[in-house]
Parts: sequence; structure tokens; C-alpha cells
Amino acid sequence: ALAANAPIGSISGQVTDELDIPLRRGQVTFPTVGTARPGSATDWEWARMSLHGSGLSVRSTVSAVRLHEIPCRPEVAEGAWSAAPQIVVESGGLRFAVLLDSCDPYLDRYGTARVPVNAQSLARWQQMTSQAWQILTEAHPRLARCVAATVNTVVPLARPGPTRSSSSTDIASFGAVGLSLPGNALSMAEALVHEAHHAILGAMTDIVPLVRQDAAYLAYAPWRDDPRPRSALLQSVFAHYGMSRFWAGRHTAGSPAQRRRGTSEFSPLAF
Repeated sequence: ALAANAPIGSISGQVTDELDIPLRRGQVTFPTVGTARPGSATDWEWARMSLHGSGLSVRSTVSAVRLHEIPCRPEVAEGAWSAAPQIVVESGGLRFAVLLDSCDPYLDRYGTARVPVNAQSLARWQQMTSQAWQILTEAHPRLARCVAATVNTVVPLARPGPTRSSSSTDIASFGAVGLSLPGNALSMAEALVHEAHHAILGAMTDIVPLVRQDAAYLAYAPWRDDPRPRSALLQSVFAHYGMSRFWAGRHTAGSPAQRRRGTSEFSPLAF
């Protein structure tokens, strides 16, 4: 069997000769590695993956694609083979490495359209991630360590509006968060902290049930207009706990504009 989330080097060790793999609309994504697009005559088709001297190839009824090695990162290659771009930033002695994955079909679970990553958008993600990571490591090192230990994949999402961004976490895909590119680094740092807390609590509740399931029970939270079940309320409380830790330190850190925002964001969370 082909192990999930295995890089090409470890896949090579598992393939003895050839292996049949499913294509979805002419392409197959290798989690954490990249996507091959040999094409297909129908939406669903079996392709043949073969081991050769320096890597792997995928052959369909349309064409064959050679899978390149991991060192092609972080460049984004267009066409028949594209590696999953990786962003690595370091600040304050803390390292944050994250994949930008807009192709994995099993990460299309955030209710918002995904945005493909090209060379131009990769540069913007790199810059924003670097600035957000500097904010976290300089003023919130404990939260930075939390994010680095939790988030390893960002699924780029479309913006819900010209001046709005969105973020989301699904407990079935721990380590991955959906995120549209925020307008500034402070908002990205906020989103990473917020979604890391959702992921942590999701992993906890996957192991130990923390609430009684009751479909008839709904209650209101101060920050929502709609009634929610117990599990959603608990998630909101835990995420807001993380945000209160983040914003509590922002009214004394950063530029004057950032400090004003920290004060305004923290005030309603404190009461």
C-alpha cells in the first residue's frame, strides 16, 4: 500500500516495480509533495506509477509525467508536474515551516473555493508569513511555539470580499488550516493563533469527548447571532481564550496603530 503523506523518497522505498493509482480528472496529488497531471480520457481513470532510477513516473492513457525530487521547492512549476510550495521562516530562534497546498482533494473541506498558488502569490505568502512570524516570536513566543507545533499546511482560500479574509479548521485534517491571504501581518498572526487553538481542541475531543451530544440543545454566544450546539460553543470559547492571550500583549507591542488595534480587540474579550 502507498502510505499517506509520504515524500517521494519514502514512496520509492515502497514501490517494488509498478503500482496502479487512481486519477481524479486527470491528476493525482501526493500529499506534502506535489501534483502530477498526466491527463485522462474520463473523469476517473487508473494510472500506472513506475519506479525508475532517479524517481517515479505516472502514466495514463493520455501521457506520462515524471515526478521530480523534493529540491525543486520552493519554486512553483506550472504544467504537468508542480511541487507543493513550502515556506520556511525563522525568527527569535524559532522555525516555522508550512506547505501551501491548493491541490490535495482531501483538503477541499473549508466551504470556500481554493486559490492556486503561482510564483507571484507565493512571494506574497512568503512575505506575509515572515512578518507574521516575526510578530509572534518577538512578543508571543509561547503562542509561536504552539503554532509551529500545530500548523504544517495552509490551504489558500479565496477572499470572501475585497477587504475581508477568512480562516477555517477541520478536525478531520489536523495540521492543516484554510486561510485566505490577510491584508496585513498582524491579521495573519491572529488567524494562525486562532486556528491553532481550534486544531488543538479538535484533536483533544477526537480522543476524549468533552461535551454530551444533544442535537436539541442550542445556546447563544456573545460573539454570534445564531444559536450553536455545545461542541461549537466549546470550540469558540477555547479559540477566544487563545485570542485573548494574543491581544492582551498587543496593546504594548508594535507600532502605534497595532497597539490601538490590540487595545480595541482585547477590551471586549476581557469582559
